[in-house]
Amino acid sequence: MATRDVALVIMTGIVNTMLVLGQWPHEPISPYQRLLDIKIVLIFAMTGLAVLNRYVFVPRLRTHPDRAIASIQTGTLVEVILGIGVLALVAIFGLMDPN
Repeated sequence: MATRDVALVIMTGIVNTMLVLGQWPHEPISPYQRLLDIKIVLIFAMTGLAVLNRYVFVPRLRTHPDRAIASIQTGTLVEVILGIGVLALVAIFGLMDPN
Protein backbone atom coordinates (compact mmCIF):
# COMPACT_ATOMS: atom_id res chain seq x y z
CA MET A 1 0.00 0.00 0.00
CA ALA A 2 1.41 3.36 -0.98
CA THR A 3 1.93 6.13 1.55
CA ARG A 4 -0.87 8.08 -0.11
CA ASP A 5 -3.25 5.15 0.37
CA VAL A 6 -2.41 4.81 4.06
CA ALA A 7 -2.93 8.54 4.56
CA LEU A 8 -6.28 8.30 2.74
CA VAL A 9 -7.44 5.43 4.96
CA ILE A 10 -6.45 7.36 8.10
CA MET A 11 -8.21 10.50 6.85
CA THR A 12 -11.42 8.60 6.05
CA GLY A 13 -11.27 7.14 9.55
CA ILE A 14 -11.05 10.63 11.02
CA VAL A 15 -13.96 11.85 8.88
CA ASN A 16 -16.02 8.78 9.80
CA THR A 17 -15.32 9.40 13.50
CA MET A 18 -16.51 12.98 13.16
CA LEU A 19 -19.66 11.88 11.30
CA VAL A 20 -20.54 9.16 13.83
CA LEU A 21 -19.72 11.09 16.99
CA GLY A 22 -20.35 14.63 15.76
CA GLN A 23 -17.10 15.70 17.45
CA TRP A 24 -13.57 14.59 18.12
CA PRO A 25 -13.61 11.74 20.70
CA HIS A 26 -12.77 13.31 24.05
CA GLU A 27 -14.86 11.44 26.60
CA PRO A 28 -12.80 8.40 27.62
CA ILE A 29 -15.58 7.34 30.02
CA SER A 30 -17.66 6.22 27.06
CA PRO A 31 -16.97 2.54 26.24
CA TYR A 32 -17.25 3.32 22.52
CA GLN A 33 -14.65 6.06 22.75
CA ARG A 34 -12.32 3.97 24.93
CA LEU A 35 -12.39 1.26 22.28
CA LEU A 36 -11.90 3.91 19.61
CA ASP A 37 -8.78 5.10 21.47
CA ILE A 38 -7.47 1.53 21.44
CA LYS A 39 -8.17 1.29 17.70
CA ILE A 40 -6.28 4.55 17.09
CA VAL A 41 -3.28 3.25 19.05
CA LEU A 42 -3.34 0.00 17.06
CA ILE A 43 -3.48 1.92 13.76
CA PHE A 44 -0.52 4.09 14.78
CA ALA A 45 1.41 0.99 15.85
CA MET A 46 0.71 -0.67 12.49
CA THR A 47 1.80 2.45 10.64
CA GLY A 48 4.95 2.70 12.74
CA LEU A 49 5.83 -0.92 12.04
CA ALA A 50 5.27 -0.41 8.32
CA VAL A 51 7.61 2.59 8.34
CA LEU A 52 10.18 0.61 10.35
CA ASN A 53 9.99 -2.29 7.90
CA ARG A 54 10.29 -0.02 4.85
CA TYR A 55 13.00 2.36 5.99
CA VAL A 56 15.06 0.28 8.42
CA PHE A 57 14.74 -3.42 7.67
CA VAL A 58 14.43 -3.35 3.86
CA PRO A 59 17.68 -1.38 3.43
CA ARG A 60 19.40 -3.92 5.71
CA LEU A 61 18.63 -6.66 3.19
CA ARG A 62 21.84 -5.69 1.38
CA THR A 63 24.13 -5.88 4.41
CA HIS A 64 22.50 -8.36 6.81
CA PRO A 65 19.92 -10.31 4.79
CA ASP A 66 19.22 -13.05 7.34
CA ARG A 67 18.60 -10.64 10.21
CA ALA A 68 16.62 -8.28 7.98
CA ILE A 69 14.34 -11.06 6.73
CA ALA A 70 13.75 -12.28 10.27
CA SER A 71 12.92 -8.72 11.37
CA ILE A 72 10.55 -8.19 8.44
CA GLN A 73 8.82 -11.50 9.17
CA THR A 74 8.39 -10.62 12.84
CA GLY A 75 7.17 -7.12 12.02
CA THR A 76 4.71 -8.50 9.48
CA LEU A 77 3.36 -11.03 11.97
CA VAL A 78 2.85 -8.28 14.56
CA GLU A 79 1.12 -6.11 11.92
CA VAL A 80 -1.24 -8.98 11.05
CA ILE A 81 -2.09 -9.48 14.73
CA LEU A 82 -2.69 -5.75 15.18
CA GLY A 83 -4.83 -5.77 12.01
CA ILE A 84 -6.96 -8.59 13.41
CA GLY A 85 -7.41 -6.49 16.55
CA VAL A 86 -8.52 -3.50 14.47
CA LEU A 87 -11.00 -5.64 12.52
CA ALA A 88 -12.38 -7.09 15.76
CA LEU A 89 -12.88 -3.58 17.13
CA VAL A 90 -14.64 -2.49 13.92
CA ALA A 91 -16.99 -5.47 14.29
CA ILE A 92 -17.68 -4.51 17.91
CA PHE A 93 -18.32 -0.88 16.91
CA GLY A 94 -21.09 -2.09 14.60
CA LEU A 95 -22.93 -3.46 17.62
CA MET A 96 -22.43 -0.47 19.93
CA ASP A 97 -24.16 2.84 20.41
CA PRO A 98 -21.52 5.54 19.89
CA ASN A 99 -23.05 7.79 22.52
